[in-house]
Amino acid sequence: MISSPPRSFDIFDAFNSFDLDIFEFQPSFPENSATYGFAGLVCTLRYPQWEEGMLKISLIDSARQRRLVVEGKLIAPWAAELRNACQEASADLYGRELVIEMKHITTISQEGENVILELINGGIRFRCHGVFAKHVVKELTRRASRNLGVRAGD
Repeated sequence: MISSPPRSFDIFDAFNSFDLDIFEFQPSFPENSATYGFAGLVCTLRYPQWEEGMLKISLIDSARQRRLVVEGKLIAPWAAELRNACQEASADLYGRELVIEMKHITTISQEGENVILELINGGIRFRCHGVFAKHVVKELTRRASRNLGVRAGD
């Protein structure tokens, strides 16, 4: 059996099988995107699911404490979820301590800071991993103690 010789490959033939609506052809490189370049053409493929924040809250029970392990982005829609999870977790502590463990936190919005401050004022203890989370919680703890001092001085 004789096969035909391979046909020449044109780089733009590859685009015939793609939906070009997902590509952005522009000189700038937006955040949260992958950039591919070939034959002098730069193409940026957007990943919209990365632009949305994700938050994971895990519950770990032991005899002395209940921990909520928080990972991801503490931003507007998820900050309220953390507040609700804390309220539910503190409902049946039976003398145990509630601790929020902040691990792999990449973003904390103003709404997230407000929820953390609210929880600190409510007496919940935080345990933080990573420089970013430690810094934010430390600053919010200072702010909470200043506010407590102002309220006590009234």
